[in-house]
Amino acid sequence: MCKKIFSRILGIVAESRPLIGECPSIDKVIIIGYRATGKSTVGRLLAHRLGWDFVDLDEWIEEKTGKSIKRIVSEKGWGMFREIERSALRKMLDMKGPLVAACGGGAVIHKDIWNASLPDGSMVVWLRARTDTISSRIDSDPLSVSRRPSLVSGKCLMNEIEAVAGEREPLYRKYADLSFDTDAMTPAEIVDLVVERIDSD
Repeated sequence: MCKKIFSRILGIVAESRPLIGECPSIDKVIIIGYRATGKSTVGRLLAHRLGWDFVDLDEWIEEKTGKSIKRIVSEKGWGMFREIERSALRKMLDMKGPLVAACGGGAVIHKDIWNASLPDGSMVVWLRARTDTISSRIDSDPLSVSRRPSLVSGKCLMNEIEAVAGEREPLYRKYADLSFDTDAMTPAEIVDLVVERIDSD
């Protein structure tokens, strides 16, 4: 990844333009963030705008296994799912660009993969949202019950979000080149800024 020199503008963590020759042109955008922050929506819109391929990592896993994430976890446990996710993440990162990829919310826990150098030309975008926004989106999504297993047993949804998102936030922040608050911005506005950043390279 390009060297990160961050500045805060209107609540957006924005990477300043790299020096000439510091990194190659961007041809892979990797979107991270907690569940229901809009990763797939923004990813599809961005890929369409750029004319690039799009991969949703969770959907890819479901297609390859023939099972929903919830069913995999129910039958095999979180440990097995994370191993499947790790393998899928490696394969996705090895794909040739141009590509937009939306990762599952927990993909950042595979620190060995993220701490290693990502492919040249990669840019990581972190999407954020308030706890109440995430909770509302999950509750209003008819697919959530069938596809999204609980991450922390015995906790209500709001407490689960606060606990798990809080644990992952340092990792999201560490690996992100750009970050956007999806409470304050529409998917189209986020795509505009990402495209502007890509064009600046």
